Amino acid sequence: MTGGIPTARPRSDASYGQALCFPLRPWLWPLIAAASAIAGLVSLLLPYLTPILAGLLALCTMVSLWILALRVASRILLATADGAGLEREYRDFDLGEFQALRQIALWCFMALILAALHESLGPVAVAIGLLGLSLLMPAMTVLVASSNSLGALVDPRRWRELRRLIAPPEYRQLSGLFVALGLIYLLLDALTGALLPTALTNAVMMAYWVYALWAFFYALGHRLRLAALAASGSEGGSVTKESIEQLTRRLSKEGGTLNDYRRLIRALEQNADRAGLAEHGPGFISALLLAHERAPEAVERAASLVALDPQFVLGVPSAQLKLIEAARIHGHPDLVVQLVAAYLKAWPAAPGGQQARLIACEAKAQGPDSQCRIWFKALVDERPTNEARQRLRAIASAYTDR
Repeated sequence: MTGGIPTARPRSDASYGQALCFPLRPWLWPLIAAASAIAGLVSLLLPYLTPILAGLLALCTMVSLWILALRVASRILLATADGAGLEREYRDFDLGEFQALRQIALWCFMALILAALHESLGPVAVAIGLLGLSLLMPAMTVLVASSNSLGALVDPRRWRELRRLIAPPEYRQLSGLFVALGLIYLLLDALTGALLPTALTNAVMMAYWVYALWAFFYALGHRLRLAALAASGSEGGSVTKESIEQLTRRLSKEGGTLNDYRRLIRALEQNADRAGLAEHGPGFISALLLAHERAPEAVERAASLVALDPQFVLGVPSAQLKLIEAARIHGHPDLVVQLVAAYLKAWPAAPGGQQARLIACEAKAQGPDSQCRIWFKALVDERPTNEARQRLRAIASAYTDR
């Protein structure tokens, strides 16, 4: 194999001024303004509601805004680390499922720690706790975002990889940014609480929180991007093109990030390297589908590999069955039929064969082909379970001969 994998190089002189300006881009600041307006309007409405309704409305509003803000923040971090720069690149970046919920779990837990310190020991303890969190939050945020798993927080290997990726001086800068943004939040909260009405205070604090969150996540992503480019540079330290052979050897020996595997698969597709795709494609798609919960991207990648090899399958029947279901959910009925046919050929006696055929028949119910008609008839003759019988009955009209 020959050829190289091009890498985009962000400006080497980029500073944290970029991070502070990033949330003010024309396609982001209206979202900050909307979150601020919602927080303020809900605060105005709460006094006119019963205590129970007011509590429920406040809780639902807070959780919803947190989910939306952290989802956008996670997209900012990962897309920036992947080299995004344009609005379209950020919007089109595929974010793992439940990414925002996992970030909420992390950040809410830390917020509860700070609240407990404030209630028990006062503002001084909060300041000390903030300094302690500054040593952990950059790393924990990156680990959860890059792995899409809270389990990464207790994996020593992940922490060692992150330490190699971000040098101590750069990490201290990220911690300093976290502390600065946090102290400004505390100061602003005290000032607005003393000078402004509650509704306006809540609006201002929500706007600043979303702004600070997105600026911090952008700084993390930008640092990861610079580290990744430095790692793929030449021995002399300049950013070069890493050959496919070099990338393959590195991934085989040391492993790599999801973006490393994306680069490899993209290069193999461009070179029409069927052998390389057959070797690395199943593992990459399995990781997308099972470890990172990126079903849409897994289905898209599977479709391109099936186009090259109709007999493409993942390593085990259970993974293939999950891919079949994902293809049905995301609206690829023809791909479902191809994946099921490959499944049945690779594992003719697998217990999931009946389920795979049933999924295919459901996916093609709007326009059954001859293969699905054969599968439907076979399923009816195989004495299906009660659940399968109900599902077959629901699509029977599509397969009834006219």
